[in-house]
Amino acid sequence: MSNRGRTKSDKKNRQILEAAIKLFVGSGYHNTSMDEIAASAGVSKQTIYSHFSNKQELFKSAVQSRRSDFLGAELALDTEAPPRDTLRKFATALLKLLLSEDVVRTRRVCDAEAESHPEVAAAYFSEGPEHTTRMLSAYLKKLHDSGQLTISNPDHAAIQLLYMLTGEAQMRALLNQPVWTDEQVMDYLDSSIEMFMRAYAAQ
Repeated sequence: MSNRGRTKSDKKNRQILEAAIKLFVGSGYHNTSMDEIAASAGVSKQTIYSHFSNKQELFKSAVQSRRSDFLGAELALDTEAPPRDTLRKFATALLKLLLSEDVVRTRRVCDAEAESHPEVAAAYFSEGPEHTTRMLSAYLKKLHDSGQLTISNPDHAAIQLLYMLTGEAQMRALLNQPVWTDEQVMDYLDSSIEMFMRAYAAQ
């Protein structure tokens, strides 16, 4: 396949994902049809099925693309940099993602669909929280192995840090309550990271 062909295919893929996420968060998973996504993306339904086998796979890919758009290289956890600096950069990028309008609305869709369409919630969990936990856990294990921190259970430590970082700010956004200022967010992130660093200080 030529480079031009791959570029065109990538562009179509991107159009489909952008249309899908807008419709999913606007109308909900159940109320969004593949015909509507095709019309919004300006492609045929056959083109969608050439990229994605079904609506569930499309939803999962849309969530994954949104995560990648916001996080990207910012969440490339750098084992060469001081852990405090790396975790602060990680936390800032993560909150930026989780408090964005698209992600808040996507999370609400998943909450609403969790009982009738558990596969939707499972896709979100796999591509969002679970993926991030695995990535952070792998980074924390490297810190333990290098002696920078003492973390006997990186999975538990990753979960502890993630929920400490995101709990209040994300809950306010999900429940449409007044959100913290940027200064309040950063003050809270810094204090949480300091607490985490003290708890797992090298012994």
